[in-house]
Formats: sequence, C-alpha cells, structure tokens
Amino acid sequence: METHRPFRQAILRGLGVVLPPLLTIALFFWAWSLVETYVLDPVDWAARTAVVTIISDISDVRTDTATQEVNGKFIPQRIHEAVKANPGEVDLMHKMSQNQASATEIYHRYVRLVYLKPWVVIVVFMILFVVSLYFIGEVLAARVGRGLFSLFEKLINRIPLIRNVYSSVKQVTDFLVGDQEVEFNQVVAVQYPSKGIWSIGFVTGTSMQTLHDHHGEPFVSVLMPTSPMPATGYTLFVPVDDLVPVNLTVEEALKIQNGMLQRAPSLAELILFSIQGSEHCAYKSSLTHLKQFTTEGPDVVLGAKEDAGVVAVATDNDGHRWCVVMSHESHNHPSQIVPYEGAATGVGGNVRDVMCMGAEVIACTDSFRFGDISSNKTKW
Repeated sequence: METHRPFRQAILRGLGVVLPPLLTIALFFWAWSLVETYVLDPVDWAARTAVVTIISDISDVRTDTATQEVNGKFIPQRIHEAVKANPGEVDLMHKMSQNQASATEIYHRYVRLVYLKPWVVIVVFMILFVVSLYFIGEVLAARVGRGLFSLFEKLINRIPLIRNVYSSVKQVTDFLVGDQEVEFNQVVAVQYPSKGIWSIGFVTGTSMQTLHDHHGEPFVSVLMPTSPMPATGYTLFVPVDDLVPVNLTVEEALKIQNGMLQRAPSLAELILFSIQGSEHCAYKSSLTHLKQFTTEGPDVVLGAKEDAGVVAVATDNDGHRWCVVMSHESHNHPSQIVPYEGAATGVGGNVRDVMCMGAEVIACTDSFRFGDISSNKTKW
C-alpha cells in the first residue's frame, strides 16, 4: 500500500488544480444555457413574431408584390430567394427543398437574417435588462415599492416548500449583490471557539455601549469567518484586551486560513505569517516605488541584487570606470519596535553591503520618518 500513496496523492493534487477552473467554466456554461433557454429564446421568438406581424406580406392570392407561392400562400419572391439561399436549420432546409415550408416559417427565418441577428438580440436584451433593473431598483427604493415587495415576500414565506428555497437563494443573492457592505477594519487573532484555540477574526466596528458600561472596558465586534463563504460567519463581541492584532490584510488572512492551511492557524503561525508580511521582509508597500528606479542601462554595473547597487560615474584615460556603490535599507518594522537599535542594524547592513562590493564607505545617513506627527501611533 505504501507504494501506491504517492500516485494517489499526485492524482488528488492534480484534481485540486484542475477541478476549480473546470467547475467554474461548467457553472458559467450551465448558467448561460439556462438564460438562453428560458429567457433569450422566448424573447427572440416574441420579437420575431412582432416583426413578422409588422412586415409580412402574405396573401391568399397572387398580388403585385406577393408572387411566390408557398403551401397555398403567396409571398414576395425576394423573401423566398433570400431564405432559400440561407435556410439555416436543417429542418427548414429540407422543407424548402420539398416546398413544404409555410409562409410564416420563411418570414421568421428572413427576419432573423435581416433584422434580428443573434448578436443584435443579445445586445438589445442586455440594454433592456439593465434599464429594467434600474427602474425596478428605483421603484423598490420608494415607499410604495418597498411595501409591495414586502407583501410579495410575506406571500412567498407562507408557501411551505418554496419559502425554504426562496430564503436560501435570497441569502446568497443578498451576499453577492447586497448594498450593505461590511467593512473589515483589522485582522485579529481571537481565542475561539474556546480558550487556548486561536482563530482569525475581522474587526467590523465598535460594540454596543451597554457592554462597555457593564464591564467597564471597551468591546469590539469581530466577524469569525466560516467556509466556504469566508465573508459570512459569526459575530462576536470581544474585549479589546483579548485581541491580538495581526499585521496581515484581509485577503492574506483568508488565503492563509482557507487556501494554504485549510484550517484556522495557531497564534504562533499567525505571528510568523505577519512577520513575513512586514515591510522589512517583503517590502509590500515599497515595491511599487522601488520598481521606478532604473536597474538596467549602460552605466548600471550591478542592478537590483542581494547586495548594493553599482553605478559608473566616470571613465579615466586608461579606460577604467569609476563607480559609486549605494545601499538603502528601510528597516521600517525593526525601527518601529525599537527605533534606535532597529535603525542601527539597518545602517550596519548598508555598510556591510557596500564593503562586500569592494568599495570604501565615504558617507552614511540615518534618517527617521515615523509618519504623520498628529497620529497617536506616531507619537508613541
């Protein structure tokens, strides 16, 4: 059995990679087929029927315009010739060859060829659909519209089986397109569901004043995400002192819990991940600005590497290039924890990198910038 485990694990890993995009594509195709079958096709038929009613020239006898006989009726010859040249469906092609197609069928095909091409139907439908959604939204925003919709929901909720399906679907749609957004202010570690077990939570705002008055300490509301929809979950009211702030974005925290670990991380793992995500280690916030520096060119001897950069500034008569070696270290995270020692280690790293390039250190600067001086965090 041991020899089969690597093969089984490889198959499972392959399925884990292949299934999500395949299921996503299949879901979109399924949704599109539903829309096409139950919405686009009926709309297309209704539109063609309306146009045929308006433009049709079908007569029981031969007239000046209706000269082509089809199944006991007369229609314009140009209509018949246009459809005969491009009948489309096999069934209509067979009927045209046997002279069994009705005048209405020929006109429906003609309207599709000339007036209502598939892409035109889709574009017009989307425009009308968006306009309809806008007016429905405006009506529901008014008091009368809200009252009518509330009455409709009350009637739906009285039907035993339908109310269960409707309520579930409504929860999903409210989550996807609802206009009441929950703002996640900060990622925190919370001891949940019991003491000693740490889970990721998202601070959504301050808690009820009643809790603060009763316990004498501030509380905040924390959303504990659930799978497979991490934007839903349980709301807890937690004392501020019981929270451990985590230096991660909401997207990073969800990726760690739902993607990388497939479980709630421990407190130690959260701290390690937050350190890896700090600017000193990953330079997340500085990367955009660092990319603006020139790293390649005729005067760049050594670009962005692990050590210091080297730039040529002059060439002597013997053809030797004289270079300047420059090193920069932000050290934001260490300097935030211990300002003087953190900055000193940054300067030491700069000196080391310059000397590793074989250059002599001739200048050094150590500048502090802690942000907006009016911020309480900056003052601390």
